[in-house]
This record gives sequence, structure tokens and C-alpha cells, in this order.
Amino acid sequence: MYNANTGEYKFTALNYSQYRGDIPVFRSSLKLVVRNLADYPLVLASSVLRNLGDYEPEPTALGLDVRKLAEAYADPEFPAPANINDPRLMIWAGYDDLTSEPTLAVVFDADDGVPASERWLYVLDAATGDLIHRENRLIDGDVSGFVSGKATEGIGAEQCEDEVSMPMPYIEVEIQGGPSTFTNENGAYNLLYFPSGDATVVSPIKGQWFDVFHHTGTDEVISQTVTTPATVFFTHNQANTDETVRAQVNAYIEANRVRDFVLQFNPSYPTLQDTDFPVYTNRVDGYCPGNAWYDPSEESLNFCKSGGGQPNTAWTSVIYHEYGHHLVAKAGSGQGQYGEGMGDVMSVLLLDSPALGFGFYGDCGSSLRNA
Repeated sequence: MYNANTGEYKFTALNYSQYRGDIPVFRSSLKLVVRNLADYPLVLASSVLRNLGDYEPEPTALGLDVRKLAEAYADPEFPAPANINDPRLMIWAGYDDLTSEPTLAVVFDADDGVPASERWLYVLDAATGDLIHRENRLIDGDVSGFVSGKATEGIGAEQCEDEVSMPMPYIEVEIQGGPSTFTNENGAYNLLYFPSGDATVVSPIKGQWFDVFHHTGTDEVISQTVTTPATVFFTHNQANTDETVRAQVNAYIEANRVRDFVLQFNPSYPTLQDTDFPVYTNRVDGYCPGNAWYDPSEESLNFCKSGGGQPNTAWTSVIYHEYGHHLVAKAGSGQGQYGEGMGDVMSVLLLDSPALGFGFYGDCGSSLRNA
């Protein structure tokens, strides 16, 4: 937990490895976390130490030629002689939730050359040469990449500003019929997928915190079919020719931005950890066109499609304003003039501009209100 203002860390983690004599124990450790204060108070101890009892390795086994034993086992595993990496003696007593009687083992990696198409970790019984444990060291079906979207930049409506590529944080990426994940705050993701082969990777505008809906049509979803492992980049609203797609991208990016902004100052703000917050774009009913609203009963944000000379209302200032109503509702502060003012304050803080709803009436020279 680094503090950029002081250049110091709040905690220090200490990692200890377990040995019996000079021989390490396979994947056995003790992790301690301390506060960086006087006397370094301990705040966490995490142990995966192994109970070895009175076990001691046979002295005669300590002179074992570990490379010879590794080659004898691994060479037949590959079409050509195996490339043996770092054979060493270790004490095997299980790993993770698996427990086993302690025994001396030879541990090494072996692969089929550079670049490797196969690489395995082997654990062999040092006395018999028999296989105790083997695991694949190549994550052979990874799908990773980045999700972005062309969103309206600046303080104004879509007709007043340019669209630029921006990361889409916390958005879902899934393999059709397989696993899914969310991007990080920078729009990057990584999916573990087995086995390798053809896969269809899908990116909807649905995320960890917000689900965006196209009220009058089909929700925006893009996909790519690839052969894994693969790197897959998605850009929503790439063509930037359809206001309904642009509105969905704007709504998603800016709703996450205002939520993140609030959590910087109050990580415990009520209900902001709730998932599946609905955001409806391109509405043509209700107060439309030329409007936007927060629905406190459903707890949703709602934005209108363009019409009557007024733009699509899903853009920065308006989105921040409507989310401000949500913040007021969740704090129990009431709405009315206070709610309107608080909504405007969110826009002023995030955009550093007094112009609220700039271009709201289709005129890029005026705003709806001015702080």
C-alpha cells in the first residue's frame, strides 16, 4: 500500500522458506505481513508449512546425481532428448491441500527446446526414480488482450466534441461456452482457457458494476474467433458512425469513471459495491427527447436518443449529474434543489468546468446551466 505523497509503504511482507537441514521443502512457506510502524506489529500470518515430524533425509541419498536421474525419466517423454532445467533435491510432503509422508525428491523442469511447445514440472522419488507429481508449465490456452471504446471526449455533447479511444474498465470478456473475466482498471484482461484450439471471444457492454442496455434495439456486443493461445483486442464504436453504439460506450465509461471518483474519497460509500447497476441508453419514451433521469425505485440511469434538434444525452456532464442523484439517494439526503445541485457538483468536480450540459440544446456555444 504505497503512499505517493510520502514515498513510503504501509506494510512489509516477509516470506520464509522451509528447510530440513540444507534441503528446501517443496512449496512450503510462511508469509508474515507487518505494519511499518515502531516495533513492526504483525497483522497477518499465512502458513503453508509442512509437518515433517522427525523426518531426516538418508545421508547416502544426498550425493545423488540428480541430473542423471532427471534425464533418465524425462528423455523418453519427448521426441528428442529433453532440455532439463535446474534439477535439485527437495523434500516432498505434498502441496496445497494435498498432504503426504515426507520423502526426498528430485524436482526439475523439462521442455522440448526453445521456443518450447511443451514444458513440464516433474517431481521424482529420489530413491526409486518413480514419478510423484507432474504439472504443465505452459498455460497453453491463454486469451489476453485489451478492451477500449471510442467515447466522446470533453465537456460537451457528441456533436460538440471528438471521440477518442479510451480503456473500458471492469468490463466482461468471455469465451463462448467457457469462462469469463473482467478487465482491470486499464481495460486489460487475461482468460485461462483449456484446451487450446478455436474459441469465440465475446465482449458485451456489461461489466462488474454497470450493465448498459440499448433501449430501442440490440445491445452492443462484438466478438472474434481465434485459435488459442491468442491476444485479442476489442474496440467498441470503432466505426463511430452510429449514435446508439456511441451512447452505450459513453454511458459505460463515464458511469465507471464517476463511481471510481467517489470511491477514491469514500471507499465505504453506501451500495457502490453492488453489481449489475442498469444504465438505459437511447430511450424514446418517458421524458424524451432531450432529457435524462435517475429512477430511484429501480436505481437506474436513463438517457434519451437524439430527437427534436436535441442530442443523445449520454455524455460526460449529463451522466455525472444523474449519478449524483444516485449518490444523494443512497446517502438518504433527499433530492429537490439539493439533489439538482449535488448532481451538478459531480460534473464540475470531474470535468473542472462550470458548464453543465454543454450543447444540451444542440448549440455548441451554450450550456444548460453554469455553476
